[in-house]
Amino acid sequence: VLGPGSLFTSILPNLMIENLGDAVKKTQAEVIYIVNIMTQKGETQHFTDADHVRVLNEQMGENFVDTVLVNIEPVPDNYLDHQKYNEILTPVKHNYQGLRDMGCRVISEDFLKLRDHGVFHDGDKVAKEILNLAFQVSGKTRR
Repeated sequence: VLGPGSLFTSILPNLMIENLGDAVKKTQAEVIYIVNIMTQKGETQHFTDADHVRVLNEQMGENFVDTVLVNIEPVPDNYLDHQKYNEILTPVKHNYQGLRDMGCRVISEDFLKLRDHGVFHDGDKVAKEILNLAFQVSGKTRR
């Protein structure tokens, strides 16, 4: 399971650790990527969910993500207050066809959890979806 997290400063650096990236590409386990709900200033501004996966695939040299979890619940306007969070954040836009073109299964659900200090994934909902997926793919071979 990759993500959620900063694409360029958290997820990709971990995949560059010697032997780790190769192990992820070679694993028979389902590779799941949890797309961030919001873009990050100076990193993923204007990125779609497919852009996130495209960057991962390009850095790894092949399409390796099997399943993508995407939040579809709209973020309320009051959580887009740039003054409050001191950052320009916008919800990640969806490109389901782009994800499918890269061979990804797309699971789009309400994964949104709102707190006073920001927008997050609801860990319980994400965990439930990952467990459901584990039961679905149990015993199947990866691509």
